[in-house]
Amino acid sequence: MTVVTVSDLKKSYPLGEVNFQALNGIDLEVAAGEFLALAGPSGSGKTTLLNIIGCLDSPTEGEILLGKEPVNRLNPDKLADIRKAKLGFVFQSYNLIPVLTAFENVEYPLILNKVNPVERRERVQQILKEVGLADKMNNFPNQLSGGQQQRVSIARALVNQPMLVLADEPTANLDSHTGQEIISLMQQLNREKGVTFIFATHDQRIMDHASRVVQIRDGQIA
Repeated sequence: MTVVTVSDLKKSYPLGEVNFQALNGIDLEVAAGEFLALAGPSGSGKTTLLNIIGCLDSPTEGEILLGKEPVNRLNPDKLADIRKAKLGFVFQSYNLIPVLTAFENVEYPLILNKVNPVERRERVQQILKEVGLADKMNNFPNQLSGGQQQRVSIARALVNQPMLVLADEPTANLDSHTGQEIISLMQQLNREKGVTFIFATHDQRIMDHASRVVQIRDGQIA
């Protein structure tokens, strides 16, 4: 089963009197269950591609399918619904809400999707247990280490049981040991739950663990 199909994808941005071509004719298919790394130097276009796949940005030309749905033709409200229901995100800077506990941060996507309170509690407790934070549910982000905050971020990304998790440099702010722990955790969740992961990364360790590495240079697949 294919979860992402990208066809002749192009993205340009106005830059003074000219357009900067961030993506220039990307073709890519991602199969269910892949642990895929998008690799390349800064400015290569990998984060732009990740953001378009994640319905956070729209292409200038080309088509993108999530499953069989052509998302580049949808309005902003429909795109928001897809992000809520089908996608999970893990960010370099964790993006946790500082006034919410670990439990509440992970619960928040379920509230947006109107999951009933009993099921919410069960799912949040289970996923926090799976990422090794059963004893940190009531801690606020500033009471957690960087690695623990990223584990909360991963739990939040997975709690909705998404078809796809998109991770943008998820180890960049972590020390070497903690970064390796986070990679191992995501690989374990990929293997046990069958969740598809796509990374935009410079981290050679993620590339070493990836089922496939797609190199991007100057907005094209190398």
